Amino acid sequence: MPSKAYQSALKKLDLKRWEAVYRQLDAWRKEVPPSPSGQIAENIASETALTLGAFTQLLSDFADALTKHSDPLIAWDKACGSHLFNGKALGQIDRPSKLGRASKFDKFLQYVKTTDANFKTTLTKYAGVDKPPRFLKNILNVQPLGGPVIFATFKEADSTGDPFDGLPWDRDAIRTALGLGQPEHNTPDPYRLFRYHSTEPPALPLHRPTIAEAGTFSHFRPVESATAKWGSTHPIPPNSRKLSGKPELAHKQITGIRVAFPYAITAS
Repeated sequence: MPSKAYQSALKKLDLKRWEAVYRQLDAWRKEVPPSPSGQIAENIASETALTLGAFTQLLSDFADALTKHSDPLIAWDKACGSHLFNGKALGQIDRPSKLGRASKFDKFLQYVKTTDANFKTTLTKYAGVDKPPRFLKNILNVQPLGGPVIFATFKEADSTGDPFDGLPWDRDAIRTALGLGQPEHNTPDPYRLFRYHSTEPPALPLHRPTIAEAGTFSHFRPVESATAKWGSTHPIPPNSRKLSGKPELAHKQITGIRVAFPYAITAS
């Protein structure tokens, strides 16, 4: 069932843009077999976190991008890139002081720019160490922890608690519970788990995630309540261990200067 927010935003579009958006989402939904694009269409129609103005402008920009790009997913990604962090900012009272970030190890290394040829080996060597050597801290201090948009989790009802508390620390559990995608079929890539501070000056703006931050990542799911303060991950099926979703926030790219040691790398 489409959300009221989506229905209202769609009605605000002029006829040409309305038709462009409606037809594309309908085409995605009808793809056989069901595809990631179909889930993206469902996510757009289920969004509740955006204001009417922000949602309308996002859909309008998507309609315009469809005329410029032959690939509709590229058009959606381009539109989303101009509407990041429009979800409600988290207030100071609700702010968790410690956040957790998990991503595939090799993907993290794509953002790293260092002349240290042994950085990957070094990062692996000092996983789990409370006091890593100063040279490693100096490298992490200036390296990004992710891309332009970072999704973070935290321990609900305990702002200083371990963000990964209650999760098995193996690759499949982290991937499943945090909704990080389907398993690899060739060489499985471990995840690196960083805990980091959100309150150290300057305080990091934290936002409820929206479809714009998710972009073309189809494993994202909007939260049904329009008044929710944060999002929630959607565990990847089949989820044989029945792991629960985790609270989720979005923020801009940061460096590792906020990292709280030790960090971890998942087991197989």
